Amino acid sequence: MMNKSSDKSVALKCESCKKPHSHDCHDSECGCSHEHTHEEEISKFKIILVVFSVVLLVAALLINIPALKIVLYILSVLIAGYDLFILGLKELVKLKLEENALLLVAVTTSFIIGEFPEACIVTILFKIGSFLESYAISRSKKSMKSL
Repeated sequence: MMNKSSDKSVALKCESCKKPHSHDCHDSECGCSHEHTHEEEISKFKIILVVFSVVLLVAALLINIPALKIVLYILSVLIAGYDLFILGLKELVKLKLEENALLLVAVTTSFIIGEFPEACIVTILFKIGSFLESYAISRSKKSMKSL
């Protein structure tokens, strides 16, 4: 899920007018007299990263070169879970054992014991769960606004 406070200025093209613009809020106007949000563009990019991560995992499972397999596993985990791991590190520093910190511990442990595919699968499934959670929250907010 995206943290709005950490995303101060977003520079994207408006889907309606195709003009580049930036602002501090995702529910704002770009000056072309229509409202829009950027959740779709950001989600699409993150989905593409997860799909790429799955492709790397499958490639690692099919390749028989051990060193290359490990590199592909590491790339797969980092691409799918980089934002989750950053949050997990912040939680661990604050001594909070929340879901991102536990994910970081589980993935790190999997790598230490040599269970690379499991680390990838856990990270990818956790990321998909985060997408579904964000989607459900977004739909709930839209439903509540329509009431």
